[in-house]
Amino acid sequence: SANFDAFENDLFEMYDTLKTTYDDWKDENIYCYLWDKTNAYNLRVDGQDTQLNIYAGLEEIALRITEDDFFYFFEFSHGEVKTGNGEFITFPAVDTSYGQFSQWLAQTVMNRWARSLFVFASCHSGHGISEIEEFGPLKNSIVISATRADEVGYVWVSGEHFRFFYTEGYGFLHSLKEGTSSISSAYESGHVAANYYSPIRCSHPLLDDNSDGIGHENGDMGTDGDLAEYTWM
Repeated sequence: SANFDAFENDLFEMYDTLKTTYDDWKDENIYCYLWDKTNAYNLRVDGQDTQLNIYAGLEEIALRITEDDFFYFFEFSHGEVKTGNGEFITFPAVDTSYGQFSQWLAQTVMNRWARSLFVFASCHSGHGISEIEEFGPLKNSIVISATRADEVGYVWVSGEHFRFFYTEGYGFLHSLKEGTSSISSAYESGHVAANYYSPIRCSHPLLDDNSDGIGHENGDMGTDGDLAEYTWM
């Protein structure tokens, strides 16, 4: 999570949701990294969101995770596309790209073949759809981005929450808090929220679960929804 109120609020909303809505998410299995380790939510933060800390956390998870487990990666951050070379990075986590993150996963968690869900919530996070696939086809995995590669994120005017992930009556996070939603229905709710609140070119979520590196963007699950349709948190 980056230094932005909406991202921080949504990060801890998700943290709380995992602990209170889903009984099998133990606190010791949640790794939380924040731009500033201090927070007003009285919830544990494992460290700042540096490359070293995030990679160390993935290494710890890799030592324990099995193919019967569920790996859930949830990222809130700023994102930008560098001028000149067009490379996408997140920050302030020391210029981490989704390509770099993919390499970390290949070296740690993904060789365990656990079921996995990746949710990216930065501006231009659509880059994650293709870059996360660079190290090979993902088995039993879903990748969701909050925006297309050429779009920016959209938060409430007050800066309290990110539109796609937490909105009144809609949104990905709101659906998960109900405890009964599949990934497919949560994605659809987020898609409805994004288009209802923001018809302009931002915050149109993408989903990829067939490892082709391309996210569907028109609300029709199609071939990209076959896995998500039957995956429940």
